[in-house]
Amino acid sequence: MIKKDGGVEERRTLLEEDGEKKLAKDAPLKTKLFYSLKSVYGPVGFLSKESQSLYSFELQGEDKFLGREAHVLKSRPKGTVKIDRNYGTIWVDKENSSVLKIEMDQESLEGYESLKARAEKRKTRPVLAAIHEYGIEKNGIRFPSRTVFEESYVGPWIPKYLNSQVIIEYKNYRFFTVEVKID
Repeated sequence: MIKKDGGVEERRTLLEEDGEKKLAKDAPLKTKLFYSLKSVYGPVGFLSKESQSLYSFELQGEDKFLGREAHVLKSRPKGTVKIDRNYGTIWVDKENSSVLKIEMDQESLEGYESLKARAEKRKTRPVLAAIHEYGIEKNGIRFPSRTVFEESYVGPWIPKYLNSQVIIEYKNYRFFTVEVKID
């Protein structure tokens, strides 16, 4: 995550995939059929001033996550207009209102409709999970600590079949500030 000239840029490097070492700059987070590009922006996608008007929010209850008391909110697009954004369930810290966790509704994931159509041909239905956890805090700002993608299927002849699972652990953040003084 780099902040420069008022803008913010997210960068990631894929170091290993399927047990093999790799070095891929700016690699997307992916499973076989759906993906997320910028999980660090997840909370902004739901709760920024510009985004809030696109969603309706419903308080689902309270929960504890990452050792913190949280409000659990369900977000849905307002009205019948299809928005080109994810929606789902958000855990918001009761004390400081920071986002602790987001679970995307599978219907909001890019690629869900084609996956659903393919599964229906096999008389199954997809069960997708895209979960973003924000357990790293620095100066009041939360950063991703873990992302989980799961692609499973259920059907009359299978209780639940896990097809793929990707777990991304964010570690070793390097926080620093570069200041320049010009005389």
